[in-house]
Amino acid sequence: MFRFLFLLILTLGTSCGTRKIAFQPVTEGMLPILERAAERDLVDVREVIPDIVVDLRYSHPGALRGKAVYPKEMPCLLLRQTAERLKVAQEALKLQGYQLCVWDAWRPAEVQLKFLSESENPDLFRHPDEGWSGHCGGCAVDVTLLDREGRLCKMPTWHDEASEHTGYHYRGGSKKVGWNLHRLQRAMHGAGFRILESEWWHFDDTSLTTHAVPVVTAEQLGVGLP
Repeated sequence: MFRFLFLLILTLGTSCGTRKIAFQPVTEGMLPILERAAERDLVDVREVIPDIVVDLRYSHPGALRGKAVYPKEMPCLLLRQTAERLKVAQEALKLQGYQLCVWDAWRPAEVQLKFLSESENPDLFRHPDEGWSGHCGGCAVDVTLLDREGRLCKMPTWHDEASEHTGYHYRGGSKKVGWNLHRLQRAMHGAGFRILESEWWHFDDTSLTTHAVPVVTAEQLGVGLP
């Protein structure tokens, strides 16, 4: 089953034309991870939304002190319900000539702890004493906006950037940036996501914020971290 889905997703994902940013496809090496993930109702978002652009920022060098914290073959996992909600946002944006790019989805608990202890901006990451981040359970997602051609739209900041413009209320002077952010927020809110006040790119699945979602570790899914 998973091998069939892999071939289907790969075919659809590579038929979308030339991307202006790096496009990370599903690879065959991810299949054992996807099988374990399915036992926890986690699914790669490209199974639910084959045309979505995935660019997991933590798989790039420079994610933490000049190094990647995700492996190159890192799946882009969300709870199936959350992925279905993300599909609603994607379809709404496509009607307007835009699309989503996923910067982060499920985040292993080990990576969350690593950021808290080693990041230059640990305040960007929720401490488990306050409750684990929704990322660690697969019910939170970091996204940005692309145009129809797959080019990054102008947004308030870059991912995980510590700036006065990081919050969801944009107070800068660019009307274009303001409209882009509003367009993204409207689509995500309409699909059932809650906007995080401190990070414009972070959205939580509203229906899963009233109770603790089980945290999933890299070890449980067999993800080898760098």
